[in-house]
Amino acid sequence: MPGGPGSLSAFEVLGQVDHSLLHSIVNFDAETDLIATASSLRRRHFLAGRSCAHAALSALGVHHEGIGRHDSRAPLWPSGVIGAITHTEGYVAAAIALDPAAEFGIGIDAEQVGRVDEGVARRVMNEAERDAVAGQADEDVAATALFCAKESFYKAQWPHTKAWVGFEDVTVSFEGDGTITTTSAGPAGTLVLRPATERPALNDFVWPIVANYFVAGQVTVAGLVASHRR
Repeated sequence: MPGGPGSLSAFEVLGQVDHSLLHSIVNFDAETDLIATASSLRRRHFLAGRSCAHAALSALGVHHEGIGRHDSRAPLWPSGVIGAITHTEGYVAAAIALDPAAEFGIGIDAEQVGRVDEGVARRVMNEAERDAVAGQADEDVAATALFCAKESFYKAQWPHTKAWVGFEDVTVSFEGDGTITTTSAGPAGTLVLRPATERPALNDFVWPIVANYFVAGQVTVAGLVASHRR
């Protein structure tokens, strides 16, 4: 698609991960050293995310010696590769694309439905967004999808700009009449992101940006592609 990834691979695991297999999948020093002192939960999430990323890289024929980590805690991908990893309890995924010309960014984020409570909503949503969420039949799903869309944009923009972008810098609206579609697999929909401030990093992207989301069990997952402005 125009401005989008020509070669993309994504892997996900819904439900409990067989952690006994993870160390055989993620066995590079560059990665295992990163979690040498991490808690058991952090290690499980890290290994599960990296295992999905390894599978996605393998599907694209990318050879590497491990996925490092930037000081910001973002993954350090092999040259010519962009991607994002997300994990929450009961769900983990990675989306990877080949992007040698640095034309776009990818973001994906997952969160448990209901985790975006009133306190979180006040921090991450403006008044129009809170009104849009309140108009949905399932406010918990709507709030979580909106949160995940903003997190996805942050993940997509950071490798290109190395800039902090806050929740207030982007505004999100529900597409069309704002209703969430219920498919055979569960609720799903589309969100539209637009800049809400004059933060310079936002000028590096083509707007609006469309995010798609779905609900799998008790987890909402959102993803997007952000094209760089030429």
